[in-house]
Amino acid sequence: RVYKTVPLDYDICGNPGEWKRDLNFSANSQGGADVTLEVLPTMEGKGVGVTLYKPDNEAIKGADTAEKAKELFKTNFPQFYDVVPERSFTDFASQRDQKLPLFQYAKNALHGPKTVCVGDSIHTVKPYFGLGVNSAFEDVGVLKACLEAHHVDNPGDDGLDKALAAFTEGHKRNVETLVKMSRTFDGGFLFFVLPIILDSIFHKLLPQVFSTNCIRMLQKHNMSFAEAGQIKRRDRALQVSIIAMVFLPCFALLLRVLRWLVTP
Repeated sequence: RVYKTVPLDYDICGNPGEWKRDLNFSANSQGGADVTLEVLPTMEGKGVGVTLYKPDNEAIKGADTAEKAKELFKTNFPQFYDVVPERSFTDFASQRDQKLPLFQYAKNALHGPKTVCVGDSIHTVKPYFGLGVNSAFEDVGVLKACLEAHHVDNPGDDGLDKALAAFTEGHKRNVETLVKMSRTFDGGFLFFVLPIILDSIFHKLLPQVFSTNCIRMLQKHNMSFAEAGQIKRRDRALQVSIIAMVFLPCFALLLRVLRWLVTP
């Protein structure tokens, strides 16, 4: 699939208080356009919309003016129409299709002699969960901490090579976890929707034991991607164990009843 972006502003609608500004929204087109709209929250309380569709989508190709883009959103995403600024329709119409990147990461080395890689050069993920630029910011934060720990103020300082090596060693697990967890978001119902449902149920019942869903975990500013991945692996193991403890006895009882019914 390919995509276009569209900024959203909840303050311009008639009742801005009805919008939850810390949630991700997802909607399928209602007017037959075969387009999906993913809306991501921002720190400023706005929204970033990403429309996903197949190349040569007729509805998107037809929305080549601001007025036609308005009609596209009014027909297919009426629940978001009132929070799309006027200028966003103009920008949407003039945007070219953007290609989604593949899920890839640098596994071993994130640096070379007096050289360091950050952002898409060490991890590429799809853009519609807000993990592209945010993950690059984390790369820079980790690099800054490594440089400070080795007292590097200038490129010629003796501790530079050690600082860059520390960056690779300390950050490569974050890079790998980010891409692997992001890849599950493309996993359909079984690997994406169902885990989010389970996370919601278990977190609501036992918030002191179970964390929130993967998307929110990766968006936490005070937690590394590797830490988030470790917590979610623990959550998933506990969830599977609890579900097995509940359903296996029921399944065994059902088998016994079936045997009793079919036995002469």
